[in-house]
Amino acid sequence: AEGDAGPINSLHIFFAIGACLAPFLALLMTGISAEKGWLYALTVSAILAAVAVVAGIFVKMDLTNVPDDAGHSAGHDADRGTFSDTDAKAGVDAEVKTGADAEAKTGFDVDAKTGFDADAKAGFDAGAKAVGRTGKDHAAAIQEKSLAFFREPLFLWTLLMGICDQALESSLMGWLTTYYLETGIVSEQVSQLTTSLLWFAFLIGRIICVIIAMKWQPKKMLLLMGTGTAVFMIMLTLSMHVSLLLISTIGLGLCLSGVYGTAVSNASEVFARYPSAMGLYVTIAGIGGAAAPAAIGWLSDLFNVRIGFYVLAVVAVVLTFAVVMNMRIKHESVSTSKA
Repeated sequence: AEGDAGPINSLHIFFAIGACLAPFLALLMTGISAEKGWLYALTVSAILAAVAVVAGIFVKMDLTNVPDDAGHSAGHDADRGTFSDTDAKAGVDAEVKTGADAEAKTGFDVDAKTGFDADAKAGFDAGAKAVGRTGKDHAAAIQEKSLAFFREPLFLWTLLMGICDQALESSLMGWLTTYYLETGIVSEQVSQLTTSLLWFAFLIGRIICVIIAMKWQPKKMLLLMGTGTAVFMIMLTLSMHVSLLLISTIGLGLCLSGVYGTAVSNASEVFARYPSAMGLYVTIAGIGGAAAPAAIGWLSDLFNVRIGFYVLAVVAVVLTFAVVMNMRIKHESVSTSKA
């Protein structure tokens, strides 16, 4: 639903469930066979991936109510300038009611001979005006506006939120255990549990997001999650006590868990108008998620992993700035519509 963060966060819950169950599955396979456990785990993963692909092929989406660039739904054939079945039926019913008796009196042959060409021409011209453009003009207009969403401030701030979220998530997943070990505050056994703890926090956070999305608007959820992410990330980089490190880890998982899905919901009107916007959003945000862990590794080689986490704290602050600007844009949009 447009502007509803609940459904997409519900989907993301299952990502967290899979991530939490995967280590236990790997341990089970290793317990079955110490030598071939990795092969068993890999085989199960391949089977699950194949099932996901097959299921995706047969998923059907209802796109009848999705508007195109001209503002028409799928029921209206904009490219051909023709009427939909609903329009045709409505027209037939109207003609049967209003014109049947008249035609019987004046003569159907006369109407067919003198009126058909005029009606056809008038109907075509009216249809062409309503649609706005046909044929090559229509295709050229769509191509011209296909990347117009890059001029939408809402899309740009949402994209920045997605990049920051993916950068933080992927970096924490890859480097949090190393960071714990470098602090020297916790034992190796405890540090190995931090990733599982983070994923568990993601799972709980996404369940909470589904619940609060029923009453909270996405912009308010993003403001809360973005601010919380910055606070807990700074706390994580500055903490030198085990309890504060664990609290920061749980807090980061809770706050980051719903940022991505809620950001998409927040900009749903942009994604509805521009079909290619979602693909580019996912791609560019994914690039940020892939580049950030590599950057942390490079900084760790040059200095240490704590320096890399200082950079992540800056990324968290940028995320907070993006959600604040998004709140401002949404507020201005509401004020303009009221005026």
